[in-house]
Amino acid sequence: MTAERVDYDTLFKITLQDRPHMRRISGDDGAKQPRLGKTYFFSAAQEIPAFSPVGGEVKVTATGSAHDKRGKLQKNSPETLDVLLHLEEKLRWREQDLAVVDSDLQDGASTLLLSYGVTSRAAKDAVKSIRNNGGKISFLGVKSLFPVPKRKITDALQGVERVVIAEENMKGLYRSVIERYCGGRSVLGVNKVGSMITPKEISSVILH
Repeated sequence: MTAERVDYDTLFKITLQDRPHMRRISGDDGAKQPRLGKTYFFSAAQEIPAFSPVGGEVKVTATGSAHDKRGKLQKNSPETLDVLLHLEEKLRWREQDLAVVDSDLQDGASTLLLSYGVTSRAAKDAVKSIRNNGGKISFLGVKSLFPVPKRKITDALQGVERVVIAEENMKGLYRSVIERYCGGRSVLGVNKVGSMITPKEISSVILH
């Protein structure tokens, strides 16, 4: 629904990571035995499984369905449930590393406008209009909705008395999730279905 321009020179440089990977095991006679590697094997719940290169010396079975540690489709075996819990725990351990926001905070602003997705474009235009007319307002565009970027939201709330959340839905789905992290501040929603929210509609709630 949207298109973005990316300036590669502004991105963080990615370095080569030496990640553990599985190899074939040797038998009693010293010969390497072919085996089906456990593509999703882990020892600790927060661990990232060892890398299994496709086309390498260990057969790789990958799937997005519920599966055991070998990648075999399962629904409710103990190992499959263990894998599902592992996915949740792995993300929880790294939730702050996964948090991506577009932060534009202004000193002295008492209102924080928070938005995401296509509505964040209208929100940024509303912020620009309010500032051009002498108002002060901070903006936080959330790009990674879950896990909730709690630390970045907390940082953006410093000095803020009111939070306005603009999102294109009927009742404020994300607002209902993050309101608990707003420290008792007044939280207002700008919501709409059937057409996109305009900058003017956002500004009218903020300036009301």
